[in-house]
This record gives sequence, structure tokens and C-alpha cells, in this order.
Amino acid sequence: MTAKRTMFGLLAALAMSGGCGDDAKPTDTTEADTASDVAPDAEDVAADTTTGPTAEQQAILGVPEAARFTLTGLTAPVHVVRTEAAIPHIYGANAVDVARVVGFVQARDRFFFMDLQRRLGLGTISELLGSAGLGSDIESRGTGMAYVTDRVVEHLSPDFRAYLTAFADGVNQYIEAVRRDELPGPTETQFAALLGYDSAADMMKPFALRDVVALATVFMYSTNFETGDVGATAAAQRVDGLFAGATNEALRKTGYLADIWNDVRPIFPGTNTTGGFGLTGAGASTASGAGAGAGDAASTPADEAGRGSRRLPAGMAQRLHDKLQARFRRLGKDRDAGFGSNIWAVQGTKTKDGASLLANDGHLELSVPPLAWGTGLDTRVFGGGDLHQLGGWLGTFPVIVGGTNGDVAWGGVNPVVDITDWYREELQLDANGAPAASRFGTAWKPLAALDESYEVAAVAALGSVGRTETWTRWATFDGRWITAIEGRPASGPDDAGAGETVVNVLGDLVVPQDMDDDGVIEALSFDHTALDATRWPEALFQVGLAKDVSEVREATRGYVGAALFTQASDRHGDIFYTSYQAVPCRGYLGRTDGVFAPGADPTRVIDGTRFGGFEIPTDADGKSDEGPGQTDPQKCVIPFDEMPYAINPTTGFLFSANNDPAGLTDDGDEKNDAWYLGGPWSSVRANTIRKDLVAATADAQADVGAMETIQASKESRLGRELVPHLLAAIQRGKDLASIGGTPADWEIRLEQRYSGRSAEMDEVAARLDGWGARGFVASSGVATFYDAPDADAKANAVAAMVFNAWVRRFLSLVWDDEGISAWRWSGSREQVAAVFRFLAGRGPNNPGALASWDAETEEAVFFDRLGTAAVERSDELMLQALEEALDWLESDTTAPGAGGFGTTDMDQWLWGLRHQVKFRSILAGYIGNDPTLSLITDLFEITTDRLPLADSYAAGDPRAGLKWFPRGGDQWGVDAANPGLGGTDYTYGSGPAMRIVVALKDGAVEGSLILPGGESALTDSPHFDDQARLWLANAYLPLRFAPADVAAGATGREVYAPPAQ
Repeated sequence: MTAKRTMFGLLAALAMSGGCGDDAKPTDTTEADTASDVAPDAEDVAADTTTGPTAEQQAILGVPEAARFTLTGLTAPVHVVRTEAAIPHIYGANAVDVARVVGFVQARDRFFFMDLQRRLGLGTISELLGSAGLGSDIESRGTGMAYVTDRVVEHLSPDFRAYLTAFADGVNQYIEAVRRDELPGPTETQFAALLGYDSAADMMKPFALRDVVALATVFMYSTNFETGDVGATAAAQRVDGLFAGATNEALRKTGYLADIWNDVRPIFPGTNTTGGFGLTGAGASTASGAGAGAGDAASTPADEAGRGSRRLPAGMAQRLHDKLQARFRRLGKDRDAGFGSNIWAVQGTKTKDGASLLANDGHLELSVPPLAWGTGLDTRVFGGGDLHQLGGWLGTFPVIVGGTNGDVAWGGVNPVVDITDWYREELQLDANGAPAASRFGTAWKPLAALDESYEVAAVAALGSVGRTETWTRWATFDGRWITAIEGRPASGPDDAGAGETVVNVLGDLVVPQDMDDDGVIEALSFDHTALDATRWPEALFQVGLAKDVSEVREATRGYVGAALFTQASDRHGDIFYTSYQAVPCRGYLGRTDGVFAPGADPTRVIDGTRFGGFEIPTDADGKSDEGPGQTDPQKCVIPFDEMPYAINPTTGFLFSANNDPAGLTDDGDEKNDAWYLGGPWSSVRANTIRKDLVAATADAQADVGAMETIQASKESRLGRELVPHLLAAIQRGKDLASIGGTPADWEIRLEQRYSGRSAEMDEVAARLDGWGARGFVASSGVATFYDAPDADAKANAVAAMVFNAWVRRFLSLVWDDEGISAWRWSGSREQVAAVFRFLAGRGPNNPGALASWDAETEEAVFFDRLGTAAVERSDELMLQALEEALDWLESDTTAPGAGGFGTTDMDQWLWGLRHQVKFRSILAGYIGNDPTLSLITDLFEITTDRLPLADSYAAGDPRAGLKWFPRGGDQWGVDAANPGLGGTDYTYGSGPAMRIVVALKDGAVEGSLILPGGESALTDSPHFDDQARLWLANAYLPLRFAPADVAAGATGREVYAPPAQ
């Protein structure tokens, strides 16, 4: 783009005309009124329409009117046409009018969720829920969320400020309508008295511009703020003590470092979206950012212990990591269970009719209400503007992040790009024992101190006493935020002695002091690109105004502070992917031949006494400015054209599922490329998607249906990779039972394990072999209102249940005895990746070049279990795990959907009777598991009480009593259904928060959309859970884009009009 596209056709002043003083006034519509709308009055058409309604206007106005509201501040009528499942399509004369109505309409559907999100972003949950929310508030402000919100507010363009201000005004006019009892309040407000409020409306705090921007901040932090450096540092401090005194101690240590700790290869190497840094496709490509060396491949335990130059006090990094990971888990990001998203695009040359295709499903918490909200926004039909969009936003910030405008379709996935650095600091205290300065080089630099006040509500039901708490937070001279301080734990301010001060750092009360007698008081701080953000939310909006994929790419220059790995398709058949967001070059950190010096490694805690923070410069439009970095390394940003991206690759398709963008980790090292981006990345879903896209595009017949089929894929990739090894182990045990000779000790044990359960193991082998022949589909097998399994599906379900019971126990037998307390990223993912490599590396002469290969056993030493006299082999562990799985599967059921099946009849072992999806209240993520509030949270769950699995149940039917919904899929499947890889609970609560498929060709739009719940958060609304019925069945709503299509699916039209003059 040569110039920034005009975002709105109206001056900012329009957003400020009118406010909460004059409120929305709904008017009942009579039959006569409805009939008159078929021949619309002039007042219902935009003021500048003088020649009568156009065909598109007539299509919208021809939808029968269902309700009429008066909103102050509008310049012309706004029409909201509801289609299937109450999806609102909002048509106005200008974007500010549309925004005002969006605020009103969304608040009617989702006010309480909006309220929680803005409070999360500003750190004010305690103003609503009292002490139960105080810890979250301190974390929010202590990690910069309120600061980032205020910074973005300060830098908003006049047009976008007008848009967001109007949105806030629409929300407030809804609140006033509730206050006057003209509209029902959110269901949650029925508990107003319990929380100490006199009325429902008193519980509803008005929105300001700052509140709206806070919604965007929550999105920024939930997708891009990372603490992996802290966790890796904590783990590194434990590396040196691993395997002390164990059998084959030296081999285990060497093997662990080389094969696990220093090897970040994905489970499926080569699963990358582009060919390397810069452009892939469109007739040009660039070589991958070549590794400059082996990186950490040769690091030792001593190296790892000193990677941060000096050790932090014992447990300091781990405590901070655990605190922040608990926060992430409350928001649906569980590393061990797995989280992520899928997106892919198909070029017009590979489709049935030449249309480009884009499919996106973001995997987040399956909350109630859903994190996504579907809508259409339009200023073209009634105002001739450039806003014509359909899709959904994640959270409640009013910008579509996945959808289409008819010219392009766009979406994205979590990038796993490292834009957060963590630092070890040394502090100097003042006379009162409070932090005063931090050391940098040989100088003590004064700290910046800011007092934060928290208004804690009096909520008697929760034991909260109303009060104001004020605590100081600190930042270094160059803007690094301090998040942990070495010191003596305190229970309150009175714990401070003479010359001491109690400080509150992310909710931990501490008296700063040198606890480990090393002569310094240490702290942890961070720098994050979001602290430099200015107009990041506007960049999201600009993507939705693009006319082709090139303009989408240009809009992403504004991704400073957060981003998704973005993909787009356009009406010309082109497709596009970019990994871009502003990432610091980090050239000021010492690196030689791809190896960062101790204390300078950005994947660990950096030595903040030697290295300062970074700064992301931006231009007047909020886009990354690469100029200052030419002379100042602290301000250097990886060049826009160097970040991996692709346009029209030779494959004819693009995919991204939180995988490596450019093969940067295929050599096992994420830090030795031309630029350090982050990682490690996932690969399993992406590998499956790529495989399925190859098949779908082979004959150039791909279409929307084929994309929906891929989104619904329940193939078990773990089953496909591991079942052959288990079948071989069973066969080996069987063969040993029938051959002579003198078997080795381990062969005797293997034969005994097989012979002891031969009939069952043979049946398992037959079932797993059949499962493989049918494609390893992890079917539910349970008959429900959304699934009617046939014989194959039931057989698949039994195999999936056996496999998933087995794989957990196999991994446990391999790893639990080793006592490994140091996993760099995600224990389960690292364990599986290593097991894949270990199984492939079995045999003479070390075929996998494993450092852990044991010449005696001819396989990785980790298959030998510590604490036993025998030297076990992998085959033994596989059959032992199968024995244990069979024992559990045959054991008694302990509760509906829990425990074993109480029978040896394998036909009864249906996967869906244990693997179930949960739709939990969003409130639980904000207040934790406080049982006092279960009365509220339980009300908002979608369970089988609301959506019964069947009309009735016969006596003994295992479906009776199930709270949640039987579901297919398993760990790291495309249709995300991750139950984790430990324990005996197979339920899950994260998955596709919105599925969308878009086909574009010459202005025509086709596609589908679905949410895991409903548009409305009102529990008595028919649209509270109507989409959940479709989502469970992998069914969709039609994507209605053109006005004629919208009218064809319309269920009614609401008119929002300005006050009569």
C-alpha cells in the first residue's frame, strides 16, 4: 500500500455526539410496522440515498422487522439482521454508527464476559469479586497489561479512537436500558445481592475507551507473553544433579543432554511452512537461515547451571514460572495438555472452481460463553464505505481476527515467537529496606517506582473485606519490569522489622534481603515488545480492509507487541503466509558461531547487570521502524523482508499449526540461525494437515467440504506412529513362546508377559491392526444426538481406548523412574519426541546416532528401569504397559465416565465413554476453583443436563450419569481434543473456539462458521447452546456474506435509529 487506507468515512467527533444521558429505547414492533418495512420508509435508508433503495438495501430492508431501538449518537438508522443461530449482521452508514450498535448488541449477548476481560486487562477484578480477584489483578498490572492499555490509548489514531469510543457508548446505552428494566441484564447479575450489589445494574460498571482497549491487551498477552526463559533457567539449575548414583550414570547424563535437553527437533522434522528466511514461492525462494554451528549441542551440566552467568537463589525462577504458568492454565493455555490452532490456505489453481480457500480454527479454552463471537460489519450497503466483513473475533475486542471482506480471507495461529526477555538483576535497598537501584555495569541505576492502588470490594459471601491496598512496583532505568525479588517471605506489612519494608511482587509478600549469602539481593525482570506497542489493534483492523494478499502483508507491519502467524487468501486465487511481528535482533547479546555466551542466552534468564532491554521503534502509523536499529543495536528489529513468509508456493497450499515457520529447529537447535525467532514449535497437527492437503489437492478438486473434512480429522498420529512398535513387541513375545534355543533373560521376561495374557494380547493386536487398516481414526463410538457410530466407528473406539490407556503407561514406564525434573519446554512433548527417536534408533551399530544408545541393549539406556535388578528392554516395557492398561480397563467403574469398564468384554471399552469434552464457565478462569462460587460457575456450564445425549437410557446404560460429551480424537489431533498424556482422566476443555472456512472467487463468497456454544451468554436464551449441538457433530452454519444471502437466512431484523429530531 502506498498510503494508509482510510479506515472510516467519518470524523472522530461523531463518536462523541450523544452518550449515556439519553439511552436506548426499545419499541415493540406491530404486524403493521413489520409489513411496512417491506416497502421501507425513507428514514430507514442512509441520509445520502436519494434515488431509492438499491437492490442490496432492499434485500436487507425486506427482512421483517423484529425490534426497534433508539440510540443516541447515531447519524442514520443501523440495521441488524440476525441469521441462523442469531448471528448479527450489522449494516450502517458509517463505521462509527456500526461500532455504537456493535457495542450495544455484543453487550446484550456477552456483557459479563466483556466485563471480566476488561477487568483482567486493567487489573480490577477485585473491584467486582473482592479478595478472590486480587492476586490476578496484581499479576495483570505487574506484567504490564494496564500500562500497555494506557500506551495504546495514548497513541490511537483519531478514526480508531472514534470507533472504539462509539463501541463503549453502545455498551453503556445497553447498561442504561437494563437500569430502566427495558432489557434483561446478564444472567450473572442475578447474583448481584450475593456479591453485595443492590441491583443488577449496579453490578454493571460503564465502559470507557480505556476499558475497550484493555480487551485488546488481553488478546495480546494471552497469545504472545511467554515465561519459557524462566522455566528453562529453573530447569537448568537442576540438570547437574540428574542421575546421581544411577546405573549408567554417565551414559544417562550424556544421553539426556544430547538427545533431549539440547535437541529441540520437532516430533516430525521437516514440517515447516516456508523454505527459510525471506520469501518462499511466487517464483522466488531463499535459502534457510543456515546454522552457524552446533549451538548448545556440546553443553554440559556445568554449562547449563551457569548459562545465566550467576545462579539465581534456589527456587526463585521456579516459583515465578509456576505462578505465571498457573495463570496461563486458568486462561486455557496448558503446555502439558497441549494447545494451539490450525490454519491453511489453498491456491485457486488447486480447487474445483478456481476459488481460493482458507480454513482456520483457533484452539483455546472451550469456555461458556465461547471465546469467539460471530458477526458481520458493513458500511458499504448503506453508506458506500469500505467496511464489509464477516467472521469472528476472539475475546470481546470489536475487530474481526478471522473472517473475510469478500476480497481477502484471513486468520492466524499462536506463533510461539520469543518477544519476551527475562533478566537477572542485582538490587540496592534504601534506608527503609525498599528497592532503590539496580546494578548495570559498575553503576547503580535508580529504579522507577510507581504505586498501584487496588480497590477490593466487600463481598461477605466470599469472605472479602472492602479495602484499598496500595503497593509499589519497580522497573529498571531502561524499562525492564521487576517481577520477583529475593527475600524473606512475609504474611503482611507488619512482618517488617527496623529498616525493612514488605513489598508485594506479583502477589508474593517479601522482605527484600540476601537469603543465600552471596552478597547481593537478586531480582527477576522482563522486557516485552508489547511495552512498546502503539497501534497494534489498528493493524488488526487494517488487515480486514485489505484488497489482496499483498495488502494483508503490508498491514502486518503494524504487528508490534503481538501477532499471530497470519495467513490469507484473496479473490484472485492467491494465498499468503507470514510469520511477521516486530522481533528484536538481539545483536547486543554475545553470540559466536551460533552459540550465545553465558548470561546472554535469550532462551534463559539474561544477565541484566551486563545486558539492557530492547526497544521496538515505531513510526507515526504504529508500524515497526527499522531505521533507528541501523545505529542502535538495542533498537534493531529483524527486517520485515527477512521474516519467513510465502506467497503462492509451488505446492499450491500453505499450512500453519504452531509449527516451525522455516525449518529452524530441524537441526535440533533453535538459536543458531541467521536470526533467533523463538520456539521450539509443535509439528504433529501441522504434519497431519500437510498430509491431508496433499491428498485434497492432488486432483485440483479441493472445495469447502474438503476443508471441513480436514478440520474434523480425528486421526491419531500417535497411534499411527507407535502402534506398529507395540504390535511388533506382541509378535516378538508370541514368537518367543514357540521357538526353541536359549533365550536371553529379557526374552524370557518378554515371553512370560505375553504368555500370561496371550488371549487378550492377541485380541488387542487384532484390534489395533484393524484400526490401522481403517486409518487410525480415534472415534468416540458412543451413540449420541450428534453421533451415530457404525460398526467400524465402534471398533475404532475400542482400539483408541486401548491405545490411549497403553500409551500413558508406556511413557510412564520409560520416564517416571528416571527422576528427571528438568524439562525445557513441555515434558510430555519432549518425552514423546525422545521416545520416537529412541524407538527408531534401536538396533546394532546405533542406527539413530543416539548419545544414549547402550551397546549392551542396543537401544537407549532410558528403556532400562532404575530400581530393578533386571536390565529391561523397550519391548518389555511395551508389554508391561499393555498389561497395566488391561488391568485398568477391566477394573470397576468408579463414577460415570471414570475408572475402568468393569468387564473383560472389549466391545464395551468405547473411547467416548472416557474421552469427553467439557464446556466450563469462563468465570472459573478468573476466580480459580473457589468452591464458594460453584453456584455461579455451574449455572453457565453446558452439560448433558442441558443437552441430553439421548431421549432415555435403559438400565445399566453407561451414558447415564455422564456430565460431559463423548468425543472422538486424541492427543495432538487436527480436531483438537487433547486429554494430556498422564493419569486416568481423559476429559478435555480446550479445542476449536471457532471454526471457519472461506472460499473466494471474483467477489463471490462461500463458506461455513461454527462456535462451541452460542452467541448469547444468557442462560435462558435459545442461542446459549444452540451452536454446541452443531459443533459436537462437526457441523457448521453457512457463511452468509452477500446481502441477498443474509436475507435468505434471516430470522429477523432489528432497527437502531437516532432520536427523532
